[in-house]
Amino acid sequence: MVNLVISAVLIWQSLLTAIPDPATLSPEELGRVVLSSRTTRPIADFEIQSPKGMNPYTFLYLYEWPSREELHCTRTRWRATLRPAGEIDRNATWWLGPIRSNRQIALITASGECPAKAYVALSGATEPDADTVRWALERYQAFLAKSETFDLRCESHSMPQDICSNPNKLSGWLKHKVVETASVGESGVWLKLGRTTDVRISLKEPGSLDIFIHPPTPF
Repeated sequence: MVNLVISAVLIWQSLLTAIPDPATLSPEELGRVVLSSRTTRPIADFEIQSPKGMNPYTFLYLYEWPSREELHCTRTRWRATLRPAGEIDRNATWWLGPIRSNRQIALITASGECPAKAYVALSGATEPDADTVRWALERYQAFLAKSETFDLRCESHSMPQDICSNPNKLSGWLKHKVVETASVGESGVWLKLGRTTDVRISLKEPGSLDIFIHPPTPF
């Protein structure tokens, strides 16, 4: 049994690539090492996410330079799994595991530029239309800025109920939360704010906005 486990580990490692410590490379160098010919756009930034909670893996995130569209900006985020591979010539190395990517969208800044942060991942079995998500993000920003009046419905199962009955308190609380993902369903566009809050903007009733506050999801 021990020999079988060792063989499985060796086979697994033989399928991987050892890379230098990402912290020793520039974003451009890291993009060339990790992505090879997967992308033609340079990497603008990266971050390393250490294991946390029930997740035992270290993730490396690579962010391409954004592309300016007519009314929004898009970029690709790459995620690679890392495992310690020991040292080579006294330098730390990592096994580079599976690499995945997803497209992200952000609203153009007031100066007409693509922002460095505040990007929202396009989520779903089929990648949603970026223009539809951009529209939903603009509607959500209009709610936070109180520049329009919305037919608001709010449900809270983890926060004091008065947060839903007080629009000013609700919008102030939401301003401190980050929209992480967006998906499009039959009933509208869903914006996920961390593990506790979901916002739905109706496609048929643009003036309708639903907010659901719930206990943290497991992942």
